[in-house]
Amino acid sequence: METRPLLGELRVRSRVLAGAAGTVAALAAGWPLANAALGAGPGREPLPAGRILTLGGVAATASLTVGAGWTLDRSSSGRTRGYALARGGLDLRVDYVTPPGGPTAAELWEGLGRVLRVGDPGARLGAARPAGTAHGASGLTGTLVRKGRRGQATVLPAPDGSVAVEALAVGGDAAARAAARRVVASIVFGT
Repeated sequence: METRPLLGELRVRSRVLAGAAGTVAALAAGWPLANAALGAGPGREPLPAGRILTLGGVAATASLTVGAGWTLDRSSSGRTRGYALARGGLDLRVDYVTPPGGPTAAELWEGLGRVLRVGDPGARLGAARPAGTAHGASGLTGTLVRKGRRGQATVLPAPDGSVAVEALAVGGDAAARAAARRVVASIVFGT
């Protein structure tokens, strides 16, 4: 019985398997490092400037455009759910909602305040003031305090009242807050 060729073959297979395992380990360790270098965390995807994200279903939709420096949290985002974006310590959540009865912007603002307090009893919306987009949609905006972080909330009903977009931006520096305002101003309905 020849054991030498069999042992030699086992050694070669063990080395190939060890090499493959090492490659997998290097990739597993390397992706988080690459994401960190790009400003993205686990599950975050850097978005190119000018990326258009579409919200909604087949019949009624809206879209928004991001500038440079934004990342998308894939696990918390989707066309029908909305998008979780981040930039420079700022978290921006843009949701597509289909409220019953075609509520006004004031009713959406009041409803948003109630919904926020369900998840965080200390959440507060400040006084609402008029807001608009570069494409003519109008709604309301105001200050937001959520989970101890300050920010800005915006509600924008579609012109026909069938759908709306809610945007919540918290944290970040002045540049990130300005970038969030530009994303919200880019929202257009009926795309």
